[in-house]
Amino acid sequence: MNPHIHEITVSAEPLGPVYRYAGLGGEWHRYDRIRSWPGGLVVLGDALCALNPLYGHGMTVAALQAELLARTLDSAKLPEAGARFQRRSAGTLRLAWFMSSSLDLGWAGGRSPFAASLSRRFLHRVLRRIPEDPALYRRFLEVQHMLAPPVTLLPLLLRHTAPSRDRSV
Repeated sequence: MNPHIHEITVSAEPLGPVYRYAGLGGEWHRYDRIRSWPGGLVVLGDALCALNPLYGHGMTVAALQAELLARTLDSAKLPEAGARFQRRSAGTLRLAWFMSSSLDLGWAGGRSPFAASLSRRFLHRVLRRIPEDPALYRRFLEVQHMLAPPVTLLPLLLRHTAPSRDRSV
């Protein structure tokens, strides 16, 4: 845990009951895989892929999909624009889906796919370094807001850390 947050919360008194949330997000309808798509129909936003709102990617992904839809409508005839959009939309979802589902799988218990486990270990390393590294924090925010890919965190992280043997994640 971040030492600053720990210091503040260790003496805090709750103002009310604690509530837990579950079952929000985590559903991607793979319409991009349908071979015969109805002409003139598009599905986007949460109707296409409901992400866990905790990570704040839903509105960003919906905006990216709206831009993609505009570009698709500019470049394709209406009957086939819907199918083309559905195929292309998978690209706008892939990163947000991976980040969200990898973290969610960590709370689910049981074995996670290797890529999800590796992603969580990487994130925990980043989060441990953020309090002492403003540049890493800025880059983390860029990644979190989908302005930069996660791989851009690596050089900033590697300049401070040696390989870890942390297997707790």
